[in-house]
Amino acid sequence: MGAVRKIWLLSKISRLRSKGHSNISNESKKMKNYLILFIILLLLELAIAYFQFNSFIRGFLGDVLVILLLYSFLKIFIKNNVLKTAVSVLAFAYFVELLQLFKLVEKLNIQSEILLIIFGSVFDFWDLLAYFLGFLLILLIEKFS
Repeated sequence: MGAVRKIWLLSKISRLRSKGHSNISNESKKMKNYLILFIILLLLELAIAYFQFNSFIRGFLGDVLVILLLYSFLKIFIKNNVLKTAVSVLAFAYFVELLQLFKLVEKLNIQSEILLIIFGSVFDFWDLLAYFLGFLLILLIEKFS
């Protein structure tokens, strides 16, 4: 009876190890996919900014995509669940838009071109809608992938 129990325990440990290895492999594959998505979205955002597309693409679609960009960047490093990460990105975007509403960039006399691009300077209600649509898009993509 003791030998049978030992064999059973060893086979159980072996199965657990192989499952653990599979999870590690899946996680690294997911991280790689998020990295690829991040690079594609970054290039797309840079193209939108550089080529000065019309106001809908630059002003609205770009804001939808920036939510996916930030989300994919975080998911490269963080294994949090989808909803927590997506809500965090949405909250950050809303916070930045709130800073624009109170004209914090002007009040702090920020001159850095990079910070001006990141924080923007004009509050726009449509940005909030674009961010929310980006958030919903994340949830849909994650649900069906």
